[in-house]
Amino acid sequence: MEAVRRDLEQHVNLGEAANVIISGGSAGGMGAMRHCDVWARALPRAGVKCIPDSGSFSPYNLAAAEEDCIGIGGDFDFAGTQEYWNASIPAECYDQRPGSHEQKIKDCIMQSIAYKYVQSPQFIATYKFDSFFAAQWCYPECGEANRTSYHDRWDAAMNEIVNEVRTSYNHVGLFMPSCWGHVLNGRDDSYSQFTAGSEGLTYNQAVNNWMTGTGSRHAVDECGALCNNNCGGDDCF
Repeated sequence: MEAVRRDLEQHVNLGEAANVIISGGSAGGMGAMRHCDVWARALPRAGVKCIPDSGSFSPYNLAAAEEDCIGIGGDFDFAGTQEYWNASIPAECYDQRPGSHEQKIKDCIMQSIAYKYVQSPQFIATYKFDSFFAAQWCYPECGEANRTSYHDRWDAAMNEIVNEVRTSYNHVGLFMPSCWGHVLNGRDDSYSQFTAGSEGLTYNQAVNNWMTGTGSRHAVDECGALCNNNCGGDDCF
């Protein structure tokens, strides 16, 4: 992303822009959040804002469904993977998190922790039950006895994270429908048609409120696990 920024500065005079939005989905969502403050510092004239979509905003506060799970929600080699890919980690997050090097890397890869250390405005979009990351928690499969109860545990863990965003991080917007899926901003229906939250906002309406500072910038389903009538239900991914 730094190479992209330098190229844009050279060829389209990005440094003179009044507004810059960084957005991406899945791995791109991870990059959008991790580079948000870096771009803001590099482009002081621009009001840099970031929209990370489906980039590991998942329940770090929930144990994996299986004891020997080797996914992101379990026994995963975060530090080794970060070193292998030479992946960037927000410096502010790493410097301020407690614990060992390995624990710091794990925390700062998880967007549901790392967002706290990003100073630039962010709008976080994700399905409440992100199908890609749920698999990383060794989510119970269809027909397993503990699947329904794990739905409820996942939902409660996500609600706990959402409440912290609302009460302590005023610059962060949210769009989070309670259903399965992965990456919202690549489809017309998920961006502008189905709604979330008690006010019934679409993704684009919530983003507009966040951008303009008017109206609610949080559209989060809190009606229970997989409760959204537009996209809910247990599809047994």
